[in-house]
Amino acid sequence: MRKFGQYIITKEIGEGGMGKVYRAWKVSEAGFKKLVAIKILKSSKHTELFINEAKISARFDHENIVKTNNFGKIENTFFIEMEYIKGVNLMEFLKKVNEIPLDIFLFISEKILTATEYIHNFEGRRLIHRDINQKNILISWTGGVKLSDFGITLPQNGKIDPFGKLSYVPPEVINGNGWTQQGDIWSIGVVMWEMLTSQRLFSSANPEEVKEKILKGSIPPPSSINPIVTEHIDEVILKALSKNPFMRYSSAEEMLNALKIACEKSSIPQIYQKDFAEFIQSCFSEKIREEESEIAEEERKIPDLLIEINQIGEIGNEITEKITSTSNKNTENNKTIQKTTKKEKTKKHAKRKIKTNIKELSLFFGIFLGFSTGILKSIYEMKKAQEFLKDGAKLISQNNISAGKELIKKSFEISGVKEIEFILRNLESAEEENQQAGKQKNSRKVQK
Repeated sequence: MRKFGQYIITKEIGEGGMGKVYRAWKVSEAGFKKLVAIKILKSSKHTELFINEAKISARFDHENIVKTNNFGKIENTFFIEMEYIKGVNLMEFLKKVNEIPLDIFLFISEKILTATEYIHNFEGRRLIHRDINQKNILISWTGGVKLSDFGITLPQNGKIDPFGKLSYVPPEVINGNGWTQQGDIWSIGVVMWEMLTSQRLFSSANPEEVKEKILKGSIPPPSSINPIVTEHIDEVILKALSKNPFMRYSSAEEMLNALKIACEKSSIPQIYQKDFAEFIQSCFSEKIREEESEIAEEERKIPDLLIEINQIGEIGNEITEKITSTSNKNTENNKTIQKTTKKEKTKKHAKRKIKTNIKELSLFFGIFLGFSTGILKSIYEMKKAQEFLKDGAKLISQNNISAGKELIKKSFEISGVKEIEFILRNLESAEEENQQAGKQKNSRKVQK
């Protein structure tokens, strides 16, 4: 668990070309907690596309599309906050179910096509998803089906024309002719073919071989692999997978209507979300329990974690105050020395003191950063470390550097600070300079 602005990130749940997706809790000062998904940008070279994804997806409002709730920048990193879907993606679903019943196939396909039709007609902008594949279709434990990941969802004939997962890219795009909405129809055709056969249509470790299969390979009807598939469903799938985009369906809505007619002719009943939810829950009962247990445990730990984070903030405030008081004290010492020594010696000594001030500033900032890295230590350990730190800093401010160093060393050992060697070297250097200054002071007294 780690803090990211107002979010507590708990688990990585996915990764795409532009960002990583995490399960997280959005926490308010009043103690309100909300489970969300956070997508964090991986590289600045994708910033423009990432911002585009946020702008477009935030305006989508459809039951079969993952909702985008927030967008911003934390710790110099762009993020998108989305609704968290308790469930699995279609790839995980197919691995578990293996042979999908035709009524379940119809239900999922209908939701995918409905979501795609909504995107294609959104605000008349002729948007294209460009990355419809098994991993970007989410299935919830309550029977919801949602299309996700709009990182390259752009209008047709835009300035840039990227494509997503190669195995789902249509032949015309591979040939360099660009995306049209019929390209999304092809991608859906690949997904539906794979649902019916429990196989990958275009699969190879070599990208060039995948392209070759898409451009020149033959596509067998699903019924040749799965005998429960009817010829009417075969016709729908193979039309969506025509090599010529003009031979495919003109829209997702047209393809959905054709699929419904094919299922009626094949005597496949239409089911409802509650029926699909029962099917999902029967297949994934153990995984559902595991996820619910994980989430409950995360929620239980959040209050303790927030207490520890607040304690870190208090330590930081004390250290800031100590920096100020130590700096002021050294300034006063410099003024006294300037009055009691000759002009040239005073300048040299003042320079040496300024150097010491800089070292002490770096010391206290180092302590602060070190404690931040130890944020997940137990409350008891942090309190103990804090006491050692306060006492050590007090001794240092009184120029008892040796004793203060030992206490701070104990504090470091408890909190797990990695910067200990660097900071202790600064302490030792400051101690040597204090000793040298003391010898010079005694020497002046003897001369007098």
